[in-house]
Amino acid sequence: MRPTKTAPGAPTVMAKRPDLRPLYHWLEVDGVRLQSYRGSFHETPMISDDGLITIMQREDFWTVQVDGVEVVECGLTRRFPTYVAAVRAALGKITSR
Repeated sequence: MRPTKTAPGAPTVMAKRPDLRPLYHWLEVDGVRLQSYRGSFHETPMISDDGLITIMQREDFWTVQVDGVEVVECGLTRRFPTYVAAVRAALGKITSR
């Protein structure tokens, strides 16, 4: 069997979190490219190429962090039904800074 090449990770993410292993899974939402990384056994975050946005899928919802701080919408909403809603909430927080 031929050995597989490891997926290329974003240089910014790999510099910030060298413990993560990049996976061959990408999503793009509103021009933001997110790549899956393998963390611990049960943790597979999706991180933007600039390293600012991190989204995680939970049981039936998504959570999002911007630069390590959890995004909270009005009404103290921390759970988002889709990854698109989570990334758009993060983009809203970034642009409102």
